[in-house]
Amino acid sequence: MPFLQMAIGVEPKLPASVVWLALLRPNAAPATPLREVTTPIRAILTHASKRKLCSLPTFEVGRSSPARTEWLTPDEAGRLCASAADHLRPLLAFLLCMGARLSEALILQWSDVDLAHQQALLRNTKAGTHRPVTLCPRAVAALAGVAGRASFVFRTQTGLPHSVKKIQGGGQIKTAWAHAAGKAKVTKPVTPHSCRHTWASWRYAEHKDLMRLKVEGGWHSVSMVERYAHLMPEGMVGEIQKFRGTLLTQKPPQKPKFKLKSTS
Repeated sequence: MPFLQMAIGVEPKLPASVVWLALLRPNAAPATPLREVTTPIRAILTHASKRKLCSLPTFEVGRSSPARTEWLTPDEAGRLCASAADHLRPLLAFLLCMGARLSEALILQWSDVDLAHQQALLRNTKAGTHRPVTLCPRAVAALAGVAGRASFVFRTQTGLPHSVKKIQGGGQIKTAWAHAAGKAKVTKPVTPHSCRHTWASWRYAEHKDLMRLKVEGGWHSVSMVERYAHLMPEGMVGEIQKFRGTLLTQKPPQKPKFKLKSTS
């Protein structure tokens, strides 16, 4: 495909298989080739075909095995937090307790946090909206222990804001995460995004309501959260609530101090 080779800037004589591998990140997940290679290449060639630069492309896409949803038990989550570096511990507690994506948490600012009323506002989420969340007691305690009340809530070990240029993969905390997981003896292949899977499975175990989980997590449809209905074994609700600090404290959410601005 001369046009494709010219469009992506590779040597025209290179075999297609070499080009394919060059476009993939090392240790790419099973779904990555479709998302990061096939889909964008298809879009480029479809656009080119409309301009009569090439013929309409056809792709044979094999079925990939469904990705396994890794999650943590309350005991594993507790060990992970306890083993984390001081600057990382509040962030992990927030991710596990609130279900925020890492990209959402790293841009959280103190102006969108109201500890007195246990509220926070996640802005510019993946869904393109702002999502208010009610902070559980453990999340409140974690944020209350963070030094400073200006600009970004979560910072690096040197006190600087995290980079948000590369959102995927949890690379901003990759090294600190791996150190904490190793120290905590967490042997599952979990990543920072596994905290969101963990939160979702915990929340469903608590209230058994897929529609409520969809709204709380900011997903587009119930079908996207159905997998969490079968992850958590029975009998862990007490441990979950103990971790979140809600076992004996069930306070109704109050009106936050910040205002939800329109995204339009």
